[in-house]
Amino acid sequence: MNAHEYYAYLSAAREQLWNFLRALPAEELGRDLMPEGDRFHNIKDLLLHIADVEDHWVHTIARGDGWTVTDSMRTTG
Repeated sequence: MNAHEYYAYLSAAREQLWNFLRALPAEELGRDLMPEGDRFHNIKDLLLHIADVEDHWVHTIARGDGWTVTDSMRTTG
């Protein structure tokens, strides 16, 4: 799958997700779904994570604007 096809897929999936989430009451988005100590406790936490990952992918990886895993593994000295 090339980047253009992948982005089109993500855009369509995001639209479907937002349509579903708009139908949920606000208290459902914030209701704890996972046990204490897990990283994501509710739907809002998971959505924030998805947005962060997409932002990182678009700006850092796809556009080449940031560091890579290889860069982070380099040592100075």
